[in-house]
Amino acid sequence: MRNLICWCPETQQPVNLQIYTDYVTLALIWSNPVRFECPHCGAKHEMTVGAACLQTTVARTASSEMHEALTEAHEAYWRTARSPKPLKRPDKATSGT
Repeated sequence: MRNLICWCPETQQPVNLQIYTDYVTLALIWSNPVRFECPHCGAKHEMTVGAACLQTTVARTASSEMHEALTEAHEAYWRTARSPKPLKRPDKATSGT
């Protein structure tokens, strides 16, 4: 079992969610919401499990590399999470007249 870690959207600091899971379960709950009170800013945050990572993945990387990798992954997540989705236009129905 691995510990799930995510980031405070205000301070960008890592937050230990104290949720222990394995890779199979993580894949099953990937899109589920997770809510927590942040120890860094005191606010209540909600995000998907997919925005977090397993602690052992983080621990394997050297600290400077880890910071760079986490920052890049975190920024990529927020770019996609906040980017507006394109609107689909309904197909125009053609009449038989």
